[in-house]
Formats: sequence, C-alpha cells, structure tokens
Amino acid sequence: MAAHKPVATSTKPRVGPYTRLTQIWRLVFYSLGLDALIALFNKNPFPIPNVESAAILCALLSLPFLNQRAIAVRMSSLRSFHKRGDQKKPKALKATLIMAATLVAAAKFLALSNFRNIVGLIFSAILLLGIVTSLRHAIESARVHGQALKDSPWLQLSLWEKQLIIIFTIPIVAARLVSLLGALSVSNSEVSPLSIGCFGASVVLLLVLKPQRANYIGMCAKCKTPIPIVFVEYGSCPACNQELAEKLRS
Repeated sequence: MAAHKPVATSTKPRVGPYTRLTQIWRLVFYSLGLDALIALFNKNPFPIPNVESAAILCALLSLPFLNQRAIAVRMSSLRSFHKRGDQKKPKALKATLIMAATLVAAAKFLALSNFRNIVGLIFSAILLLGIVTSLRHAIESARVHGQALKDSPWLQLSLWEKQLIIIFTIPIVAARLVSLLGALSVSNSEVSPLSIGCFGASVVLLLVLKPQRANYIGMCAKCKTPIPIVFVEYGSCPACNQELAEKLRS
C-alpha cells in the first residue's frame, strides 16, 4: 500500500503565529537600542513618580505571561471548550440578550415619570420597538456567524491564530514600554538608576517572553508535518488537506 503523501500546496510558505510572534519579538527587542537616542535628545523628561508607577504597571502586566507554557495550555483548553459548547451558544446567547433587553426596557419605563401622558406612552412604544429591533438584529447576526463557523470550521482556525498573536503581543509590548519609560525620565543622556533599572528589567522580561516554539508548533497526526498548534486540535493541516489549504488562502 502506497504511503500517504502530503498534498502539494502553494510554494509560498504560510506564516503561522510562531513565525509572526518571533518577528514581532525581534523587532521589539532590537528597538531597545533606540532608548539611548531618546534619552539623548529628550528635552522634557517625564516626572519620575509617574514613570515609576507606569513602569511597574507595565511590568506587572507582562508577569502572568512569563510562563508561556501555562498560558498556551489554558488557551488550548478554552479552544476545546469553545468547540464543545458550539451547540449551546445560540440558545445561551439568545437567552442572555433577551434578559438584557428586558432589564433595559424595565429601567427605561421606570425612569418615565408619567405613563398617563400620551407623549410618554409614544416615547415608550418607540423605545420598546427600538430595543426589540436591536435584539432581533443581534440574535440574527449571532446566528449567521455561528452558522458560518459551523459550515466553514476553518474560519475558526484563522480567528484562533489571530487571538494567539494578539494575546502574546501584549506582554511583549508591555515589557518594552518599561525601558522606554525609563528613557523618557532622563534628558541629555543623564543616566539615572531608574533608567538603568527599567532598561535591565525590560531586557530580562523580553528574554523570558521570547516565543518558545514548542508552545506554538505541533505535529499533524495525519502527515507528521510540523504545524501551528491550532491545526493539531483541528485534526488536519494545509499540507495534507487541499480543501483546507485553498480555504485558508481565499
């Protein structure tokens, strides 16, 4: 029996979350060298108390992401939960929207001082009509979106990849801001303990936040090709699924 051969796809390699995040990380890390120029030409240094508070906030924002493996596992669990809960979402969303609309309508009606006034009644009717129309539109939009994902599950793959990139870019940028804030606290290249500390903290945080391949790349169960982790959970990949490859390119 002939061995399974991956389906030929476009010669242009597909850029996955790991490659994209690595590019972002390199750009951010190498940009640390610009802080010396910023400090040299900065004429209006930021107040040190403000810089300290902002730098601490940025560092704290990046800390939960230092354990990249733990974050990757949690996100994988959320994706699995999302797949299991697809059938329940439309009903749950509809019930939530109805409840929200009811509460809003009740609050608006209670806010009216005189229901006997014909103007107040007309206003109430218009308001209620607007709420009902908006509610129906929201439910229909959610239904269409859910049906599109059900009919074309590969659309969810692109969304998951974008989520990975956005979520892991946030701590990288936050860590970079620590050094930038330190540079903005000095002027005329007057090095201070705060600026040095911010630069050192930024370097350490960025080194730890460097994307680790194992957290983003897995192995396709069908063709044994290294692929983004979201395709592992999907059960196929563009290398062995021509239809999937064409849909992702479209």
